[in-house]
Amino acid sequence: MSTYEDPQARELVSLLVAHLDEQLRSVVRLRAAVDALGAAIRERDVSAVLRHTGTLEAETTFRTTLEDRRAGLLHRGGTLLGVPPYEVTVAGLCSLVGPDQAGEALRRSDELLRSMEDVAREHRTNRTLMQQELSFLDHLLQLGGVPPEPTYEPPGDRGRRPVGAAAGSAAAPHRHGLDLRA
Repeated sequence: MSTYEDPQARELVSLLVAHLDEQLRSVVRLRAAVDALGAAIRERDVSAVLRHTGTLEAETTFRTTLEDRRAGLLHRGGTLLGVPPYEVTVAGLCSLVGPDQAGEALRRSDELLRSMEDVAREHRTNRTLMQQELSFLDHLLQLGGVPPEPTYEPPGDRGRRPVGAAAGSAAAPHRHGLDLRA
């Protein structure tokens, strides 16, 4: 019996193709959420940022289920190939089946890799935008007198200032965490 006639190999690669299709559908949803998040960040729409972040979290949670299924496929593939699961590759599995089925699996795998790279690139852009927005907000808060880090205040003194004194103004009390002056 030739390798191409091995029903276990054909079934496994069919399951692999179905799994890759499911991964691709997940990546499409992930990309839509990442794109929507990027638009919300650019528009400074806080409620939309929170909503799309929730969508990203939900899809990421679903992807852990996909990873569990992937681990099962790798285990089965390792058994067929005679290697540990961590050494199983799509190309290795494709060597067990005919060229048509192998080509289908390889095309889907390549498409998935390209799609994941696109999502990762856009996600990095979103992270950079978010860091810039948060840095700008931090700067504005400091200009408004909000200290960059929480400071020590004796109990009962929290927020007490002379009447009419703005935070950080000369009239506001100045406190030293450790006063070593003589």
